[in-house]
Amino acid sequence: MQFGHLFWQQTPDFSMPHDVRLNQVLDLATGCEDAGFDSIWFAEQHFTNYGYSPNPVLIATAAAQRTRRVRIGLSIVVLPLWNPVRLAEDLALLDIFSNGRLDVGIGKGYQHIAFRGLGVDIDTRQARFEESLDVLLRAWTTDELQLAGPTWVTQQAVNVLPKPVQRPHPPIWVAVTSDDNIRWAATTDFHVFGSANWVTNQRGLSDHELYLQERRAAGRSDDRWSYALNRQTRVLAQGEDRDEAWRVFADRCRYTFRLARRLRRDTVRYERGIVHSDVIEDEPTDAELRERTLFGTPDEIAERVVKLHATLDTDLIITQMDFGGAPHEEVRRSVELFGTEVIPAVRSALPAETT
Repeated sequence: MQFGHLFWQQTPDFSMPHDVRLNQVLDLATGCEDAGFDSIWFAEQHFTNYGYSPNPVLIATAAAQRTRRVRIGLSIVVLPLWNPVRLAEDLALLDIFSNGRLDVGIGKGYQHIAFRGLGVDIDTRQARFEESLDVLLRAWTTDELQLAGPTWVTQQAVNVLPKPVQRPHPPIWVAVTSDDNIRWAATTDFHVFGSANWVTNQRGLSDHELYLQERRAAGRSDDRWSYALNRQTRVLAQGEDRDEAWRVFADRCRYTFRLARRLRRDTVRYERGIVHSDVIEDEPTDAELRERTLFGTPDEIAERVVKLHATLDTDLIITQMDFGGAPHEEVRRSVELFGTEVIPAVRSALPAETT
């Protein structure tokens, strides 16, 4: 089993200086490597304090220069918002600067504010996604790229240089959020993020079965599905007030849940970069939060992870401790406890072939 941490610089305190917030994340990135994490992942967000992460490639490059071992992941790059030729160049540079440690997560995007702010019609995202993905793959694997549209056109054939260190290209991951996405992913050789924060265990199992059915129908026998569970996480230090820590943690989780839903539904209140986490009808109960997050002492969290593996054959846990306005020192302490106590406990409890 592998362990990662996801960052997107969520900053409810809008008064925090931007450079301070971003440097906190770079500090945590090196902290993850020091603590024994296997990967660090960076998301893409635009125009709001939901996340100061307009260019995850740049942030990941900065993190790559400060680390030596951890994989550097993008989760995800919103392909319809990029010029795919420039993106192919930038990702190749990141793969080189990270000495071949790059994993590229791709998606279509969902935040209306981002599409409107960048002048892209959100209704065209599927076509743009498909075209951009085709451009990326050809840019990395051919020495003569000619684009004829419909969206992207080059006036002459070009060789996109440099090429990535990893050949034919860095591993590509796709997030699946619907049956149609799963059916499409099953026809590719990409890695699949098989679960998200709010997907139940039963839904994860049924999604995987659909993937395998579609993969067999497409004449493919291998399984590239990863139960790459994203879990908001809080590791308690010895002597902490458990009830108070849970109350604060649950509030942060609901803050994030509300904004994610409202940004997707285009119902969020937006004021000069601030998004408001107004209550929504279908937000999670305490019981649901306890089921879908990792909260507790190192021993308790390790036990939860081992049980998740038994249920879902989980092979990648991506934690998110830096979210919802959690103080930097609290997050740093959680990262250290997770790395030094949770990860070793999980690996000692699981068969060697799963770790």
